[in-house]
Amino acid sequence: MSLFDGQPDAPAASKRVPLASQPLAERMRPRTLAEYSGQHHLLGPGKPLRVQIERDALDQSGVGSMILWGPPGSGKTTLAKIIAETTQANFIEFSAVMSGIKEIKQVMATAAQAAEMHSRTILFVDEIHRFNKAQQDAFLPYVERGTIRLIGATTENPSFEVISALLSRCRVYVLQPLSEDHIAHLLRRALEDPARGLGSLNLAADDEALALIANYSSGDCRAAYNTLEVAAQLAQEPNTLEVAAQLAQEPNTLEVAAQLPQEPNQPIRAVGAAESNQPIRAVGAAESNQPIRAVGAADISPALQRGESVESEELKSRRDDALKGHDFSRAESAQKDDRALAPAKTSQPHNRITKEIATEAVQQRVLIYDKNGEEHYNLISALHKSVRNSDPDAALYWLARMFAAGEDPLYLARRVVRMAVEDIGLAAPEALNLCLSAKEAIDFLGSPEGDLALAEAVVYLCLAPKSNAVYTAYAAVQSEIEHTRQEPVPLHLRNAPTRLMKELDYGRGYLYAHDEEGKVADMDCLPDSLRGRSYYKPTQEGREKLLAQRMEDIRTLRLRKHGGA
Repeated sequence: MSLFDGQPDAPAASKRVPLASQPLAERMRPRTLAEYSGQHHLLGPGKPLRVQIERDALDQSGVGSMILWGPPGSGKTTLAKIIAETTQANFIEFSAVMSGIKEIKQVMATAAQAAEMHSRTILFVDEIHRFNKAQQDAFLPYVERGTIRLIGATTENPSFEVISALLSRCRVYVLQPLSEDHIAHLLRRALEDPARGLGSLNLAADDEALALIANYSSGDCRAAYNTLEVAAQLAQEPNTLEVAAQLAQEPNTLEVAAQLPQEPNQPIRAVGAAESNQPIRAVGAAESNQPIRAVGAADISPALQRGESVESEELKSRRDDALKGHDFSRAESAQKDDRALAPAKTSQPHNRITKEIATEAVQQRVLIYDKNGEEHYNLISALHKSVRNSDPDAALYWLARMFAAGEDPLYLARRVVRMAVEDIGLAAPEALNLCLSAKEAIDFLGSPEGDLALAEAVVYLCLAPKSNAVYTAYAAVQSEIEHTRQEPVPLHLRNAPTRLMKELDYGRGYLYAHDEEGKVADMDCLPDSLRGRSYYKPTQEGREKLLAQRMEDIRTLRLRKHGGA
């Protein structure tokens, strides 16, 4: 129901499109909770959202403002419409893509008038994450007072995309992608529904065809319905392979009608000195060695009985005249003309959606991805953590997923370089050079040619020894700087380029390490307040094991020198 009838300045409800002209996904949109499929964790018996909806239908006290967060095609809009229908509230559908502050204020004013008449309004805002902060702020007082019940739908994490003030006044419900079984069930229902679906087409579908469509939809029911519509159209077209095969078929014998009742199935023989007793054979690509046989009145050829060709009266007359005059070349020419002019046997439609048809309809898998959205960060997180966990199979999978979704190859290259320094570190320092080389290959070759270089780098990182010792040491130093006073540089570590600085003891007590035993001087290099602190703690992994031994040797030498002093 619209509140804006007769108000040209308000966002009027769109004119209702005839059911037959609507996409299949719109026609099959569930209208009640009983028809709704999936989201059992929210709408199953006794689950929180279902309880609220049913309670609201009884005493108008259940459903409050909410944010529905889920991937495309998971049923967010459908659920909002079912809530409005079940609770008998006015439903206003509002698109964040098409509307601004002016439209929001008009909606709020009209909803306030409706509230004064004890009429409830549910405002459904699709793509609410596209509203900026000021636009979202405009909802706050009306949601606060209960003038409207806001239902926002978003595919992005509301923690990042919805302002905290509005988020605190709404309940967030997370919708999951529909399972393949749920989608296959919905597709089967659409095929069998004669009123809203494709039931009037009398189409059948193989289970494996529906399973393929469901699999390729990646949980997006809308995409699955769209694919089913395409598959249904393909299934009603004649099978082109059958038509081609029919046209390619040629009879094995050239059968002609001749009035020879006494010998209805004997080969016609030539009359001439050299060939008086030889059967006449047809001349043609497929019939060069087959005898021409006479056919009696009762002996209709099997080919004609099957209806494989229909002979015109004109061509029949030409052929009969030729036979009477024993002009078999003209008879054969008439036969060929007949075949060329006769319409091909009509091929019947499939009326069945097979796996082959479904494959043709699908074309490409639906990929849920947004280069600036949450899924972008989810995937790169999965790639990084797979590398860290030394799982090359998983790392290659997530890398390929991002490439397939159109991610910037240089972004991936930069992240892979980061993995090398964060998680491989000095256990395999050559990993950094390898990743930089892969980055250069990507930059030089581009995608997809350069993708393999990055895949090699990712596999190497997975299998390389791991150490985050430098990473954790640097983080500890940063924390130290953040939480301790900024100590001055010790005098013995300062340069003294002028006489004044030397007089102030700059550089006094500095020991040149190259002149010391083992290239290690008995000299502290940290500020006095941090003396003795240890940040870098090498592991026993890969080459870092050698660095750990070297570090121990330096510590022993320094202690010996200090004790000797």
